[in-house]
Amino acid sequence: MNRFNLGAALLAAMFLLSHEALAEKGPTENQTPAATQQKVSAVKNLSDIIPLATDLSARLVILESKLAGMPDPAPIEKQYAEIDARVDGARKELQLLKRSDSNNFAKFTRLRRDLARENEALASASKPVAVAIQRLDIWDKEWQAEKTQWSEWRTSLLKDRAFVQLRAVFENAMATISRAQSLIRREIDILLAVQARGGEVQSKIDSLDTEEQTLIAELRKQFVFGTSLPMYAPRFYSEFRAELWNSAWDGLRLLPWSDMRFVAQHEYVYFLLLMLFIALLWGIFGRRQSLKELEHLRFIAERPVSTAIFICALITGVHLNIEDAPALPRVIFTVVGGVACARLLGAVLEHAWKRHAAYFIMISYIIMLVLLSSDLPSSLFRLYTLIVLLLAIGFCVKWARESAALNEARYYRLLLRLSALLFTSIVVANIGGRGGLAVALFVASLHTMAVI
Repeated sequence: MNRFNLGAALLAAMFLLSHEALAEKGPTENQTPAATQQKVSAVKNLSDIIPLATDLSARLVILESKLAGMPDPAPIEKQYAEIDARVDGARKELQLLKRSDSNNFAKFTRLRRDLARENEALASASKPVAVAIQRLDIWDKEWQAEKTQWSEWRTSLLKDRAFVQLRAVFENAMATISRAQSLIRREIDILLAVQARGGEVQSKIDSLDTEEQTLIAELRKQFVFGTSLPMYAPRFYSEFRAELWNSAWDGLRLLPWSDMRFVAQHEYVYFLLLMLFIALLWGIFGRRQSLKELEHLRFIAERPVSTAIFICALITGVHLNIEDAPALPRVIFTVVGGVACARLLGAVLEHAWKRHAAYFIMISYIIMLVLLSSDLPSSLFRLYTLIVLLLAIGFCVKWARESAALNEARYYRLLLRLSALLFTSIVVANIGGRGGLAVALFVASLHTMAVI
């Protein structure tokens, strides 16, 4: 009986304790962490208000110093104005090109490259503005949260109580917050106006780029698939007047030397290439005798300067392609590298006809690049194409005979005869009035042979 009473008493005690625990736990679990945190932040100790208000004033001083370091709108707006002026100039040039009958794409591609550089310059000028606006937006949100918090503290601490000193503290704190927000939002308004100006310039660039793309696509289609004056027609040669030759000379004389700004912008790369060139020369001259003893490397010892130039030209070509360089630097470095390549081939190739073929290809290719960059009138470029192809056909026949006399492998003669056949078909297309197609095939063929 005693054991029964003791067990009943223990069960009753456990029931009461668990009921009290659940009663205490229930309300606590119903409160979310955010609500708890809000309650803690909303009710601040009375003794903390004045130190926090002092800290608020110090933070305002720090904010003012940070705002002083924001980007100055004047230089950025000046950059925008300069870019805008250059874009307007590009638009005028495009309108002139649209009215021109030139079928050369050199000026169109150069104009598009110029526009791409202006786009990069605009992005570079706009980046600090965007970063600054983002930072200011974060600060504005932080001070807005501060304002909300101080309003809650004032409501909770001054409710049903009148503390004259504390009311003055709260008024000063709210004034400090308002001052901070006013400074931040004024700066945001200024930078947003600057950003809007940049947006206007960006719209101009995008519009002009779209117009250029459409125009280039139409011109390319018309150039390749359209018809032109047959070269046997008298009217074709009636174009060869003094004005045409003057235009061709002006194109050569007024090559876009402004494109060389690209080299100045990457001067550190070309300084390193100069150091590499000197190191290569030093290394080759230091081992020149041992290189002469190796048959497959003897050409390096015979042409040390051309070897160093050719290696640097290859590296430069990779850099120009990666950076999407304008036409003129490509032409200059291709000429330098092409001459060095021809010099090396002269030391490597055993038979005379192969050396002559290499020299002919490189010389024709270099002249072609210069003429393309100078916006040569289409009739003159077609004439250049015809002359080079007629010479190439004659040389291919001659070199095939020389290869046969030397008992070389048959694929040399086959390759030369196929090349002559290709050149003949291009000549027929050029003379027959398919000048655009002929020029396109000529440029592609010559470029391929130069690369090979």
